[in-house]
Amino acid sequence: MPFVKFSRQNRDQQFLPVRSKTNLELTVITHNVMGGVYADQIVEGYARNRLMPDIACFQEFSEDPNPLSIFKKYFGIEYGLAGSFTCKLPKRTFGVAVLYNKKLFSSIATHILRLPNPPLRPQEKIFSWLLSGNTKPYNRTALVMELNYLGRLLTVVNVHLSWEGGVSARRAQVGHIFQELEKLRIQGSVIFCGDFNMDAGSNGWDGFQSEFTKRGFRELSKDILWTHDNASRFAFPEDRTAGARGFLRMLGGLGLNTRDKIDYIFVKDFGASITTPVDVMGSDHWPIVTHLMPSTAKA
Repeated sequence: MPFVKFSRQNRDQQFLPVRSKTNLELTVITHNVMGGVYADQIVEGYARNRLMPDIACFQEFSEDPNPLSIFKKYFGIEYGLAGSFTCKLPKRTFGVAVLYNKKLFSSIATHILRLPNPPLRPQEKIFSWLLSGNTKPYNRTALVMELNYLGRLLTVVNVHLSWEGGVSARRAQVGHIFQELEKLRIQGSVIFCGDFNMDAGSNGWDGFQSEFTKRGFRELSKDILWTHDNASRFAFPEDRTAGARGFLRMLGGLGLNTRDKIDYIFVKDFGASITTPVDVMGSDHWPIVTHLMPSTAKA
């Protein structure tokens, strides 16, 4: 993925207060939490913004007892948890997870889809080793949850696509997921979200996005300018040399654009929606929250 754009830093995005939900609305967030290294700061930000979504889709979520307990304590016993933790680095293991409000949803089925994972190219292998000591392909999976939502069928797809392998690798992963969804005969409303490692408007974006639009999905996060900052002080927590963080912060300080939009929410068979980023510290990603109206409800 691109780490810096040779343009001026875009600082025009505003973080609005999280609005209260109506009785008919469904609230969903997607958030890459960086392995929960700064989980206490993340949940502090959630609490400050009164952010308690009905469904929370996390990427780089760790099953390590310390961060896991912090998230579980914040969401409480009313929330169920499903996860797939298959990315193994020398110092930690992480993956994708979904927390859902058991008062609104009952779980029908959970599917873990193994994604086609590209081998690390030589330059990617060097970069990966510098950051985490890893030189092996990342074992990525997609988490698919079929839920009963007040008598309606709702499917949630949570992904963290490859940064390695280029656009073709990410498009192949998305295509594979849709093939598997067809095999599962998924019906009803679908939420497809996560960290796509694909900057909106970048080379190959139109073809990538078409994988969704040709299947009837619409992007809810299209008006969001950026969701991720490589120069964040929370970026690369496992950086072995501190070189990447220092270099990117220097570029950000010079005003070059180290921010990109790589986190998304796509939906199918939903009505009106309002989607905004939320100002939360503790990761180099900002969470996106959306308020959705079921397709049968009137706004």
